Amino acid sequence: MPSDPRLARAFEILDGPIERYRSALAATLEEIRGHVDAARSDSDSRSRRLRDQFGAFGGRIDTARLSAVLGERPQIDPANLERLERASDVLRNLVSRGHSLFEVEVPAGVDAAVAIRRQLACVGRGFAAARVARAASTGIGSGLDEGRALDAFPFAEWTEGERRLTPPLVVLVHGVDLVAGALAPLLDGSAKLLLIVEGFCAPAPLVRLITPGVLVVQAHDFSGLQVLASATYPSVGALVPLWAVRFAHDPAAGPERWQRMSVHHSRDWRIKRIGPFSPEQQQEELAQLDELARVPSIGTPTLPVAAFVGGNETGPSSTPAGPDGKTGASSTEPRVPDIERLAAWLLKQANLTAVD
Repeated sequence: MPSDPRLARAFEILDGPIERYRSALAATLEEIRGHVDAARSDSDSRSRRLRDQFGAFGGRIDTARLSAVLGERPQIDPANLERLERASDVLRNLVSRGHSLFEVEVPAGVDAAVAIRRQLACVGRGFAAARVARAASTGIGSGLDEGRALDAFPFAEWTEGERRLTPPLVVLVHGVDLVAGALAPLLDGSAKLLLIVEGFCAPAPLVRLITPGVLVVQAHDFSGLQVLASATYPSVGALVPLWAVRFAHDPAAGPERWQRMSVHHSRDWRIKRIGPFSPEQQQEELAQLDELARVPSIGTPTLPVAAFVGGNETGPSSTPAGPDGKTGASSTEPRVPDIERLAAWLLKQANLTAVD
């Protein structure tokens, strides 16, 4: 869907990290081609010299093999030269694919994680090619099943260094096929997934991916997903329908979980069975979101501090009661409560306590 304006906007946001990866591919390709050209030049010149020396018999003799027997070995032998050529072909193919290398359109009925893994295995061919080329240039083994790895190199087999170079992917997925928990193993290194969700989806599908070091965002427009471009940690963001919850979990926002959370509830939830998830499971996701954003209570009363100092730009100041009957604090607009209003409230409570 190259003409889809949403794709164009997504690639505009992720242009920086995409170009860094493409530049690394191009630089590796140029280095390998330099090795190949130099090796072919050396090998060809030695063969030509022997052919000239044999005169009329030169055309009937494999002068390249004879060169090796006579001790005139080229820097890179023919077998390793072939490995370099194959690695070069793989890199050239990846560079030529442009943005299509970073786009995943998940067919209806297919688990999004399966489609994303398949695309990452294609991207990983670049890492496999670099490993093969490095080994071939020194005449050693790469430790890979090279034929298989150059055709598809799964994310599970990437090194930590390779995962730190993971390029971003833009994923078009139907909401019923978004089983977000299955994406967790793919959020490592510099992985960035920007999901464009089509049709109905659960109100808070990405809540299952929230861990202290992962940026997780659900937004109603692309401006809310801009943060993915500059994030230095694993990131996943989703452009979700207007009835879904809008939230962000930013590891850089503070050491406490409630400081990292910014949640805005919509009142137009569509709680019905969606894909494999029942209404009860979706309610559990909403309850978990409220729990993550809940500000710890201070003394008495036991209501979260955010209930006294926060507001909600998209609806009433309090969120719906969770399964335990308590009101969540996820509707707070600021990520950290207003310190002056908090201090005033604490002083008020202290005075009341003193009078009693």
